[in-house]
Amino acid sequence: MSKKEVKRNTKGRKVKSPIFLMIGLIVFIILTIAIYYIFLNFREIMRIEYEGYAISGKEITETLLGNNSEEDNNKKSIFLTKVYEQDKLYKKVNDYFVGENKKEEINLSYPIYINDNTALYNLSQEIKLITSEFEEVSGYPSLTVSNGIVYNESDLERVDEKEYIFLKNESNIFTNLKEIKIQTVANECTIPVNSNIYFDKEEIRYYEIKKDTLRYKEIKDIDTQSKIKIGEKEVRYEELLTVLRLNQTENQVATKEEIVEEDTSKENERNQEKVEKEEPEEQQEEEEPQPGAYIKPEVTCSPFKANVYTASTELTIKDPSSKILEPVTFIFRKDGRIYLRKTYTTSGSIEVKGLTPNTSYEIEGSYIYENEVGQKVENTFYKDTITTTGFENLDPITLSFENGEIFSNKIQLKN
Repeated sequence: MSKKEVKRNTKGRKVKSPIFLMIGLIVFIILTIAIYYIFLNFREIMRIEYEGYAISGKEITETLLGNNSEEDNNKKSIFLTKVYEQDKLYKKVNDYFVGENKKEEINLSYPIYINDNTALYNLSQEIKLITSEFEEVSGYPSLTVSNGIVYNESDLERVDEKEYIFLKNESNIFTNLKEIKIQTVANECTIPVNSNIYFDKEEIRYYEIKKDTLRYKEIKDIDTQSKIKIGEKEVRYEELLTVLRLNQTENQVATKEEIVEEDTSKENERNQEKVEKEEPEEQQEEEEPQPGAYIKPEVTCSPFKANVYTASTELTIKDPSSKILEPVTFIFRKDGRIYLRKTYTTSGSIEVKGLTPNTSYEIEGSYIYENEVGQKVENTFYKDTITTTGFENLDPITLSFENGEIFSNKIQLKN
């Protein structure tokens, strides 16, 4: 090989090497940035709407599940983390933090105590609500609960007419929304409202709240026949474990009342379009039902009309045989997750408040009724997606005033 060819090959390698180095450097920078944003960066996800106290860390869960020694438990008092209204809530990987300068971790598996610890503020997507009839209902973030009544944070209105007695997290730890009185063979004791409880087969472990501290307690002489009174509901301990699905073996499946699912949303949508096209005189009058005959209930609504902060519709409920068992429920989902839930029992114009401008919501309307053979049927009668309008659609605010008297230290404005 000649000297010229060697020189030419060497020159080519010198040109290619910096290109590979540059590509490698770019990839390294991208990976470093990605690792920072995924694992090290605090990402703001919302603002907290209430002042109160939050639970920090996983210690409470380990203690209630019985993973700590008894000696450790006797010394356990957990100090709560103070949160303030409009505090920013941050997320890093799967953990949550509050605090602008000093980030303090809080555990969203447990509700935040608000209103001098008399109410609860839930920020968890995984929370379950347990009714006084031990029915399990899916919860969602930004619920507030007081004395067994659940409210939407967005409009501060009651979610439904049900009375709730527990919140349940993903570790099967319950927060009681009513005071619990327990009578064992030898003792009587009371678990205060808003305590965090684990119902074991042979004992009850719980934390009760005292100002800004959780104090650990145990009830060791519990047995299957111990009397448990939750609000006005009284059961035996064995029955409580059963209805809360806590005494199932690994091979057992929790039994649940079967509800037949039905979907008439498409049919109702077509009927609504047909009604809108028909002239009023073309609509046929309904026949009078035969006395004692079963008549299937019908629930329909017009398409929701979205505004800036609200959405409205006309709801029609026809139930001459009184077969609707639970109120008509509308669920609004944002980004695939429940945003709020509203229930209605009568026909008329309804307006759902507390929505966010320029936001898409999936709406689902349903109700539960009894069919002609006595089965429970959950009928989904409405499905749609709406997008709220922007601030530009709000009416302008007009201020007017008249000059009043002028004083040495102030100016008066009339009207």
